[in-house]
Amino acid sequence: MNAQEHFDSLMKLCEGDSSFYFVDQVRNMCKYRIFSYRLAGYSEFLLPYARECRGHMFEIDSDGKMIRAASMAPTKFFNHMENPITMDLDFSDCDLVMDKADGSPISSYMQDGIYFKSKTSLNSEQAQAAMKLLHKFPDLAGFIFRMECNGYTVNLEYVSPNNRIVLPYQTDNLIVLSVRSRQGDTYGEYLDHSVIASLMARYGCEEHLVKNYANEIEDFNAHLNSINEMSDIEGFVIRIRGGETVKVKTAWYVALHRAKDSINSPKRLFEVVVNEAHDDLRGVFPEDQFLLDRIEEMEKLVQGIYANIKVNVEKFYNDNAGLDRKSYAILGTQTLPRLYFSLAMNLYLGKENDYKEWMIKHYKDFGIKDDPVEE
Repeated sequence: MNAQEHFDSLMKLCEGDSSFYFVDQVRNMCKYRIFSYRLAGYSEFLLPYARECRGHMFEIDSDGKMIRAASMAPTKFFNHMENPITMDLDFSDCDLVMDKADGSPISSYMQDGIYFKSKTSLNSEQAQAAMKLLHKFPDLAGFIFRMECNGYTVNLEYVSPNNRIVLPYQTDNLIVLSVRSRQGDTYGEYLDHSVIASLMARYGCEEHLVKNYANEIEDFNAHLNSINEMSDIEGFVIRIRGGETVKVKTAWYVALHRAKDSINSPKRLFEVVVNEAHDDLRGVFPEDQFLLDRIEEMEKLVQGIYANIKVNVEKFYNDNAGLDRKSYAILGTQTLPRLYFSLAMNLYLGKENDYKEWMIKHYKDFGIKDDPVEE
């Protein structure tokens, strides 16, 4: 693999009706093309270079021709047993077993200095926060600068109490996950973890390197089988020597992540509150005031909608149930909000309204938005 082949292959991958795409962004007069994917399935990831299309960035000229590989994100890897790629693997010999950091992935690039990008953005909230944080770690900044000068991208995880996914990090931090070459014969290769550790030690920033437990584990299969029962961690990233890299998450984390998704998704949180299950969410993250405030805000919205329905629909029915059907319908269209007319007619016809089901069906009418597509 080389930079031009990589770029050309990704351009081809993005042709037509594809799950793979690119975005062009500009910083200080330099134009960059970032490749990524949306909702790609297993078969699509079998296409050439598909797993090298997850935030990889190239500088391009005004005609869209590649100038250089600017940032080399990690190869796409999957959860253990997620698809045939990660099934029937031999874990008897692994050279990397590291904590799965629970934050936002960040990659370095160099222009007139060191910058950070997130998956498909040069200016995302996470990229900007990570850049500000880097100023607090001059030793780490020096290491990243040296790597960039030598043609290597440093891939990190930005974790923070203000960027909580599930795990409650108490302090802001940048965790180095991998270092990847953009140069010549080594293009796409990863520096060995021990080499990264040695280099970071020279700069006095080795505490920012994710720990590799491989040398401490005697039986990798036994360790793999024990992960599901662990708690207070997301899981591990495991690389078979000379083979696949997989994610293995704990059942504890997966359950909490689903709960957190319900809070982060306006539509799902609306459904949870309508169904009166939000007290369970409060119990999952009792110390996270930001999340508790979101639940309370949605609770007030749902209570207001329900009260409004009761006032408009049931009062109208009680006041006008003696009218003939035509008169009732005409008066209803004249006085009731359009959204509530069918509910009032149901009462007149002796049908019971399922207000919860109706509210969930009409979520958009109450200003609840669908989840945005990840960029």
